[in-house]
Amino acid sequence: NPDEGFKPTSGSIERVKFQSTRNVWGYFSVGANGGIHEFADSQFGHIFASGATREIARRHLVLALKSVEIRGKIRNPVEYLVELLETDAFKANEIHTGWLDGILREKSIAVPMNTPILVLAAVLFRSHTFVKEKHAELVAALAKGQLSTVLVKDLTGFKQTITYEGLKYDFNVSKAGPEVFVVDLNGQILLAKVREQPDGSLLSSFGGATRKIHGMEEPLGLRVICDGVTCLMPTIFDPSELRTDVTGKIVRFLQDDGTHLEAGTPYVEVEAMKMIMALKTGEAGAIAHARAPGSIISAGDLLASLTLSDPSKVAKIEPFEGTFSEVLNAVDEDETARDKCEAALDGYAAGPVDGLVKELSDDNVNVLVDDASALLLRYLAVEARYAGRPMDAVVRELVEANKDDLGAAITVAVAHGRLADRTKLVNGVLQELLRIYSNRRASGVEPAPMVLVSALAQLAALPGDAYGEVALLALRVSLVAAEEAPTPRTLDARLFNKAELTRGYALIELETGSAAATAFLGNKSDASPSKLTKPGRGGEPPVVFLFFTAATEAFQGGAKTIQAALENVLEALALARRDAKVPMTSSSAVTLRFPGGFGHVDPDFGTAALGDATVAVASRLAALRVDALTIRVGAAADLAMASPASTKWPKLAPVSKEAADAFRYDPLTPRRATARRAGSTFCYDFVGLFACHVGAAGGTFEAEELVWGDDAETTLARAPGRAPGGNGIGMVAWHCTMTTPEYPSGREIVLVANDVTFQSGSFGVEEDEFYATASKYARSRGLPRVYVACNSGARIGLVEELKPKFKVAWVDEKNPQQGYEYLYLTAADYEALPAGAVQGAYREVGGEKRFALDAVVGTKHGIGVENLRGSGTIAGETSRAYADAFTLSYVTGRSVGIGAYLNRLTSRVIQMRQGPLILTGYQALNKLLGREVYTSQDQLG
Repeated sequence: NPDEGFKPTSGSIERVKFQSTRNVWGYFSVGANGGIHEFADSQFGHIFASGATREIARRHLVLALKSVEIRGKIRNPVEYLVELLETDAFKANEIHTGWLDGILREKSIAVPMNTPILVLAAVLFRSHTFVKEKHAELVAALAKGQLSTVLVKDLTGFKQTITYEGLKYDFNVSKAGPEVFVVDLNGQILLAKVREQPDGSLLSSFGGATRKIHGMEEPLGLRVICDGVTCLMPTIFDPSELRTDVTGKIVRFLQDDGTHLEAGTPYVEVEAMKMIMALKTGEAGAIAHARAPGSIISAGDLLASLTLSDPSKVAKIEPFEGTFSEVLNAVDEDETARDKCEAALDGYAAGPVDGLVKELSDDNVNVLVDDASALLLRYLAVEARYAGRPMDAVVRELVEANKDDLGAAITVAVAHGRLADRTKLVNGVLQELLRIYSNRRASGVEPAPMVLVSALAQLAALPGDAYGEVALLALRVSLVAAEEAPTPRTLDARLFNKAELTRGYALIELETGSAAATAFLGNKSDASPSKLTKPGRGGEPPVVFLFFTAATEAFQGGAKTIQAALENVLEALALARRDAKVPMTSSSAVTLRFPGGFGHVDPDFGTAALGDATVAVASRLAALRVDALTIRVGAAADLAMASPASTKWPKLAPVSKEAADAFRYDPLTPRRATARRAGSTFCYDFVGLFACHVGAAGGTFEAEELVWGDDAETTLARAPGRAPGGNGIGMVAWHCTMTTPEYPSGREIVLVANDVTFQSGSFGVEEDEFYATASKYARSRGLPRVYVACNSGARIGLVEELKPKFKVAWVDEKNPQQGYEYLYLTAADYEALPAGAVQGAYREVGGEKRFALDAVVGTKHGIGVENLRGSGTIAGETSRAYADAFTLSYVTGRSVGIGAYLNRLTSRVIQMRQGPLILTGYQALNKLLGREVYTSQDQLG
């Protein structure tokens, strides 16, 4: 090893590349397996050169040495020998052993190092290796059936650190293409192309030249060879820092601050997932605590530091804060704007999206249209798989379709992983198309090709909130390109009393794609209803108002043609709700007018057909959050849809003209929004859903809510006619009676549901008692019990009145990181609390009387451990019900902890695709593991 005074090194040799010529020949004592020949000493190779003169022979030898490539775990002096042969003394043949000893002693010869080039070579080698390993890790995981693709983001963006000559170089690395890396060093952006050769080396273009890079990770760091120059990039290791490799909580330090410890001494106990682990020191020294007991810690956090007994073990590394001014980018002038856009759509960091779209613009607009069509299809090739479907289902399908080449599945996942950037690029392309086709005469664009028409239609049909803006833009482009853009919409004041129908709401107009429809997003506002403001978060949920004028001809074909007309109405509403400004929690209010009346159709027949058609589209009404629907048919009828929480939903009933001309605010709307935010449906609306579908099958459905009886809350009784939403706890139940044509005598069930709008659907003592009693009610009558689940597990509460009163006795008030000694109340605050609310003892500190807390008991029942006892009660009751009656769970949203157990303890479970049964959230598990393993609750449950 010439870097260490020619200290001998050991290890195998992977490859020797040397070719003899007429003037140079050599031999190497290396076995076929890469081992050094048993008869070789430290010289495992010999090279000889000849020439007409000694100088000519020396030159031949220098050229030969520069072409030699020796790869393996051992070091060798090839580069050093080249420098040695170039010295004046060697050229003049004034050499002897003393001369060589002097050179070694004085270190007067060194292989010239170009620091920027070597550091960049190292970061490119590590980056290429990192991506390769992550890709292999993903392939192995998918092959095992593990569907998480969280690692795909590591394939296109990550951090790398290189240390060299006492400096630390921190890089942000991203991939701009399959072979293009972008490295960011202190704001300086450098591009490089990297391609792996069959022999494992890398051919890389950067710094104005193409270079060959080989690297090998060793215990002491990375050994990198660039253009024949070998260099070691050492690994950073500071034994004076004691860091955790787990995520959890510090239980206690095992050694006092300042104590001298030997290497391997346990110094702290940490808790992770109910396990206590002791961490040990790596070196000897005096310990200094950096965190307090009880602190929450993540992997890599500094827990303590050591003043080392042997300070020489501490490496001082300073961060590099400059740039590599002499390094040039590798620029491929053949790369077109379309190539860059395609790279961006494949999930690479090809540059700012706005700039890419600008580059794409061409003097020939028809060329731009062809490029845009190809880019839109490239986007659809990925997103058509994902739109409206659970992530895991898509990945499973990709794995099945690419069993022999899982890399193809990863390529799709990588692209989808940058959905936001890809969508922004596609939106930019669509905006450019909209500009061109809106000015078709000035731009000279030809009629839209079929490939573009097809791509726009597919984009406009993509389901899901993530594609709302793309769908709207695609629709606008398709309409403009086909010269079918709807005329500007104005509400006919004779048909719609806009002021009353939107009273109290600030409005923003939405796209509907229909000349017959006008839509607004309304946010509750004290300002003028006509004032255009952006709806904010919080408060009353927004409402999407849709006003639609339909033709009388719809009544000519009965319920079938009326249903087609209603489908058009709902299609316009669906398009309006695709707007990115419309939150998923919003409700919809539809006002439909048939200004021509029933035409020649009998009003009674027309009204009945309209009712049948409304029931036929009930699923879409529910999916589009239509909580209010009013219909006016000429002057003959004003009808309104029943409340979603009613067993009559979605049937129509006559209302007054005044009622049909005003928006009816439902006080249950905020609770519906809360349930939607949890991914479920408001519990009372399930009654309407059951009634609708049983009715559609030709049957009847009646439900009477169950409430506490008169005997000290131990039995339940029916409450006919009780208004929806009157519950005071997070659990409700109904006694339901159903009939169908197949079962005309009827059947009874007990329906129990979490109210996720009440304290997130958590289980407290009252909820546990109500659930257990409802289950016993069903069991004692031999009735099937259906449990509609969406909850957040057992309730853990806080004593709210104590929160503003307690104080902290810090170890060091100026440094809270050192932790605290105890929590306390002032004497006045303690005496003001009810007896037994807290436990502890008085302390005298600096003349102040403090009540130091040992425990907080509280004054309210149902916020502490009693809830866990209740969880045991309802789990036992569900097990007994399993044996005595049929039990069914319908999981409509996330169900946590005891909620998950209750579902698994029933006879059957119907689970929504996105209604996970979990014991803890995926974020908590990721934090525990110290890295992102899971991306959704659905992967867990």
